Amino acid sequence: MRLKRTSLKRLFFFTLVIILYAPLAIASEKMILKVGSKFPETYPLCQGLLKMGEVIEKETNGKITFQYFFDEKLGKKEKVFKMIQNGQVDITTFFAQFLGKSVPELEIFNLPYLFRNEEHYLSYILGQSGKELLKATGKASMTGLSFYNDGQRSFYANKAIRSIEDLKGLKIRILNAPVYSDMVKSLNGTPAHIPFNKVAGYLQKGIIDAAENNYASWITKEHYKYAKYYMQDAHLRIPHVLVMSTKTWEKLDESHRNLFMMASAKSAVYASEKWNENKIRSIKIAEQNGCEIVSEVDPAPFQKLMKPLWKKYGAQHEERIAQIQAIR
Repeated sequence: MRLKRTSLKRLFFFTLVIILYAPLAIASEKMILKVGSKFPETYPLCQGLLKMGEVIEKETNGKITFQYFFDEKLGKKEKVFKMIQNGQVDITTFFAQFLGKSVPELEIFNLPYLFRNEEHYLSYILGQSGKELLKATGKASMTGLSFYNDGQRSFYANKAIRSIEDLKGLKIRILNAPVYSDMVKSLNGTPAHIPFNKVAGYLQKGIIDAAENNYASWITKEHYKYAKYYMQDAHLRIPHVLVMSTKTWEKLDESHRNLFMMASAKSAVYASEKWNENKIRSIKIAEQNGCEIVSEVDPAPFQKLMKPLWKKYGAQHEERIAQIQAIR
């Protein structure tokens, strides 16, 4: 009986040690995490992913490493979405507009002219409010790590556009969603929903007068050849959301979770810097090709026109809208 009692005590102690130190044991094992993106490695967002990996590999002395699958090698976003939920992919980014279908809180970024300028936008997505918003990704079986700046969308046309008045009567290619159609109508334009790969041809033939996108797309897709006037009204600033599969997150101990949060925040700043470098290069190409860019646009008149749309499409975000507008 004494032997049995002693054995039970030893078994209890051994079990307790396993429970207490299991997270450390798991964390000490070498982990290879699968990272996917639909973009090429040179894209600013992918440069951010590489920066995050670099920081983590260094801090863990190579205990955590990464395999990168760029250029949509893991499949379309819908497939990757399921793979993240199932733990088949560890880390990726989703456009907030896409992820908003499963995480309604992210639909707030669909509201036009919500941010006054880039500083206002970055202070929100990279600040404490942005961190709180990221927690909502849990309902999609993901852990939000950070937001990545994906530039701003502005109008460009085949005629000079320098103010709200200049948009009147233009047929403008816009993202296919009611809120964006209403935005164009509020600006006295006519919304046109056509595939992105047909925009250049439609601009060239005069089927549409204008379109909207960031500087990089305007240049790389050669829209600037047929729409030489760019007005940086920045009507939309929709970020990408850096997420980790919850299944992967649950394998990490607290110190490694903190490390990922630190590294992802650092990578978000790095990706934003890369976006600005990309923007400068795009503007230089545009100017060399005789394009006109209006970079100083007062957002106030646009925001005034959008207030009814904020109420119509953002009723469930009223508190968060007020929070964003209060940021100075």
